[in-house]
Amino acid sequence: MFYYVTKENVDYEKADPGSQLRSAAPYYDDGQDAPLFLWNQALYVIAELLTSNLLHINELDPIRRYLPSYNRPKRPGRYSAFQGTATDLVVQVVLIAESMRLQAMMATYGIQTQTPHEVEPVQIWSSTQLVKVYKNLGINSKLKLTGRPLRPIGALGTSKMYRVCGMTVLCYPLIFEVSEFYLYRDMSLLIDDIKTELQFVSRFWRLSGRPTVCLLIREEHMRDPQFEEMLDLFAMLKKGHCDGIKVRIGRLQNLLSSSCMEHLDFMNNVGANNLEFEPFKQLEYDYSGYQSLTDVPKASVYTEDIINIENYQNKSTNEIIQTIRNGVGLFSQAQLYGLLLKRESFEKEVNGSTIREHLTTLYHSAGCLHYWIAVRYCSSLLCHTVDSISPFITTVLVNGKQLTVGVVDQKETVFDKPMTPAAIHSIMYSTIQPYNIIQAVLQQEIILYCGRLIGTNPDVFKGILKIRVGWVLEAMKLQLKTEKETKMVENLSPYAIRQLLQKILTVKEWAQKEQISMFQKRQLEGCWCRVP
Repeated sequence: MFYYVTKENVDYEKADPGSQLRSAAPYYDDGQDAPLFLWNQALYVIAELLTSNLLHINELDPIRRYLPSYNRPKRPGRYSAFQGTATDLVVQVVLIAESMRLQAMMATYGIQTQTPHEVEPVQIWSSTQLVKVYKNLGINSKLKLTGRPLRPIGALGTSKMYRVCGMTVLCYPLIFEVSEFYLYRDMSLLIDDIKTELQFVSRFWRLSGRPTVCLLIREEHMRDPQFEEMLDLFAMLKKGHCDGIKVRIGRLQNLLSSSCMEHLDFMNNVGANNLEFEPFKQLEYDYSGYQSLTDVPKASVYTEDIINIENYQNKSTNEIIQTIRNGVGLFSQAQLYGLLLKRESFEKEVNGSTIREHLTTLYHSAGCLHYWIAVRYCSSLLCHTVDSISPFITTVLVNGKQLTVGVVDQKETVFDKPMTPAAIHSIMYSTIQPYNIIQAVLQQEIILYCGRLIGTNPDVFKGILKIRVGWVLEAMKLQLKTEKETKMVENLSPYAIRQLLQKILTVKEWAQKEQISMFQKRQLEGCWCRVP
């Protein structure tokens, strides 16, 4: 039995496909020729060839599409190929030190690293450079194809070696990018991200060859109080494992032969002369370096007496500028510059520099001191946005949850569909910043952590249909109050924020152990809008 378009309606069907009714094939008595159905005829011919031993069954599908990817025949080629899940996957790790003195200091602790000069002719690139290269993929003026969009390269993409215009390139992951947003300054968060990165690569790597992850060590990392934890991580990697993952640390030249190599041949039509590549540069110093961490000047713990900004609302601009000149703390300065920004603009000059320049300087100074409340305040005034926040919002949405942003008791905006980074930026700073300056960036942090957590452990979000980020911050404040923590949530480090988020999200697991009251538990669950 089959259905067809009658002969008199064929022209109408061609003009408007799908418009004509299909007729069932008629039954014919013996002796009458039935119309030929090509599919049935093809199956009949194949069956005849097989039964006559003129065709082998494997010849029906030469590329073995009926087999799993790792059982299909592989052609040695210039491009990465899928091989299926490797049971004994080893993640290769290359440690790159920013300078020779950093390398010497790391060697004191038994951690062997390489500098960018030592890995030559292999170049170390930022993933943003690879994004520029991939922009040339698929460009066709006749078809009006503009190439790959300028989207970031993920963990799997930066775990491959690349041949680009005669150069061999290894890219370091996004977590090592020095961006305008402040998250990269938190060493504990970076350590956690490195472990997550290795776990992700180990779990989802399906290509032939081993993944090669480049871990970048910068001099500013040494001054962080948590740098010893980073050394502990490197020591664990040196032993060949990290949270159950097999790893191998080695010199890049020794790992090339077992790496996954991708040849970007489309760049041959573009040429290296048309693009300016900026490889990671080694810092040069006359002095050979620190011998141990005790020689490195540490960032001091910063405190200040915070002014009450309400007392300055009715003061004149000159009085505010004079207060800044008299010398106040970093956060107080940020608040005063924020007040000036409301009245004037970014280009208003104060003490020989614009407000934008003053805020940028304060932002970096507070970042070096890990004074997070001032960092977040300046970041919000400068309208910073978390890198690649859009994919994390999408991750939350595809897991069946909705997101709302906004200050408690004020207007909220619902994210119920994927949005562009520009639209997200506009919503964050129009919905949140007028009512709470710091929460404009703090709520971005919460979205980022929720997106990562729901991607790796969706079960902890069971019973939550809508994540109201403003109320999540309220839950954090309640928990800090319960723990009698003196620090405000705005002054917690990004890593502490993430840990606190995970704790209040899993309140059922520890409520009885820590003996919190049923009322406190219901408060936390209510802030998450969790239903039974």
